[in-house]
Amino acid sequence: KRAPVYSLDDAVKRLREMVGITLDWRVLATYIPSEWLSTPIRRKSALASHFAAMLELVKQGDAELRQDDTFGPIQLRAARPAAHV
Repeated sequence: KRAPVYSLDDAVKRLREMVGITLDWRVLATYIPSEWLSTPIRRKSALASHFAAMLELVKQGDAELRQDDTFGPIQLRAARPAAHV
């Protein structure tokens, strides 16, 4: 039997919707649906898909990411317009 896989397309759609309504930085793992946290295999699949989705949103200019410490949590927010000075 194959292990369940959280699709990249679903992760991109979920992050795009949720990041758009998020006011500030949030840890990437908080975007994972709770039903995908029930087992280690499901959690790993969902985290990997959301990580790849996050990179896609950043690449497209829709989101920003930061990681304050080496191996620290990765945080995500909607992209802010650049300030013109």
